Amino acid sequence: MPQSDQRQFTTLVILALTATLAPVSIDMLTPSLAGMSTDLGASAQTIELSLYSFLIGYGISPSLWGVVSDRLGRRPIMFAGMLLYIASSIACALTDDANTLIGIRFVQGLGGGAGATMARAIIRDIYGAAGTTRGMARMMSLMAVVPFFMPLLGGVLADLVGWQACFIFMSLLGLFSVVSYFYLVPETLPQRNNDHNIARRKVGIIDILLNPTFSQHALCNMFSISTLVIFGANFAFITSKQFQLDSTANGLVLALFNGSIAAGTHVVWWLMPRFKIHRSILIGAGSCGLGWLGIALLASSGHGGLPLMAPMLALSGAGSGVIMALCSGAALTPFTHNSGTASSLYLLLQSLGSSAISLSVGLLLPKQLLPMAVAMAVCACLAILSKVLLGQPDEETREI
Repeated sequence: MPQSDQRQFTTLVILALTATLAPVSIDMLTPSLAGMSTDLGASAQTIELSLYSFLIGYGISPSLWGVVSDRLGRRPIMFAGMLLYIASSIACALTDDANTLIGIRFVQGLGGGAGATMARAIIRDIYGAAGTTRGMARMMSLMAVVPFFMPLLGGVLADLVGWQACFIFMSLLGLFSVVSYFYLVPETLPQRNNDHNIARRKVGIIDILLNPTFSQHALCNMFSISTLVIFGANFAFITSKQFQLDSTANGLVLALFNGSIAAGTHVVWWLMPRFKIHRSILIGAGSCGLGWLGIALLASSGHGGLPLMAPMLALSGAGSGVIMALCSGAALTPFTHNSGTASSLYLLLQSLGSSAISLSVGLLLPKQLLPMAVAMAVCACLAILSKVLLGQPDEETREI
C-alpha cells in the first residue's frame, strides 16, 4: 500500500473509532437494560430514559462542537469532547442511582457527539466534494465492524461482572481513540485566506437545512436510525418477556443484527456502480421496510419465533447499513468551509429526531413485538418518502 494510501487508511480507522463511540455506548448496554432495571430498582421506562438522555446529549452536542470547529479547528474540539466522554463514562460506572445515571449519560452523549461530528467534518475536509460520499462510506464500513461485537461483549460483561464494566470499557476505548488521534491525525480545517473563502463562511444554518441535497439525506437517515433506536430501546424487554432470553443471549441476537448492518455498509460497494447513490439509498430503505413488515406479519400470525424472524432482521439491518453508509457523505457534499456546521446539523436531526420518534412510540405503544415492528416499518416508509419527494436521481450538487 503506498504511503499516502496507508496514511489515509490509518486516518479512516482512527476516525471510525471516534465516531463509533455513540453506537458502542448504546449497543453495549442494550442486552442488559432489563438487568439494570432490577439492579438499580428502577422501572423499565426510567432505565430507557438513560438511553434517551444519551441520545439527546449526543444530538445537542454537534450544535456546540460543529460551528466552533469551523472557526477554531477540528483538533481542539476533538480533544475536549473525548475527554468529557471518558470522564463521564467513568462516572456512569460509579453511580448506583438511576436518576443520576440519566444525568451523567446526557453528559456522556455531549462528549461522544464530538467524535462523530469531527469525524464527518474531517472526511469532508480530506476528500473534498467529489470524494466525500465514498470516503464516508469507507469510514462507515470500518465503523460497522466494532458494534458487531459490542452487544455480545456487553452481555457477557453484564452477566459475569456487572453492567458497570461496560462503562469502564467505553472509557478505555475513548482513551485509545483520542491518543491515536493526537499522534496520527493532523489539523484538516481548510485555510481561509481570500475573500472567496470568507464569503463561503457566511452560509447559515437555514441555508444548510433548506439545501435539498442535505435535507433529503438527513431526513432519510433520521427515519432509518429511528428504526434502530426503537429496536434498541425495546428489544431487551420484549425478548426477556416473550422469549425468556438473558443478557448474553440478547447480546448474541443484537450482535447478529449489528452484523447485518455492517454487511449493508459493505454492500454499497456492489450497489453504487450499478444503481448510483440515489437508487442505492432507495434500495436500502426498501430493504429496511420489507424486513420490519415481514416481522410484523410473523408476529400477527402467531409464528413470530426468533429463527423465523432472523432473515427479516438481517434484511432490515442490511438496509439501514446501506442508508448509514451513503446518506452521511451525500448530505455533506455541497459544503466546504461549513462542513462542521453541516455535520452538526446532520447529527442533530439524527439524534434528536430519532429519540423523539422512539420515545413517542414507547409511550404510545405497548412493549410487544407486533406494534413495535409496525412502527419501525412506518419509519422505513418515511425514509423512502424523504428521498423520493426531496431527491432526484443522479442529481448534481453545487459546492458551497
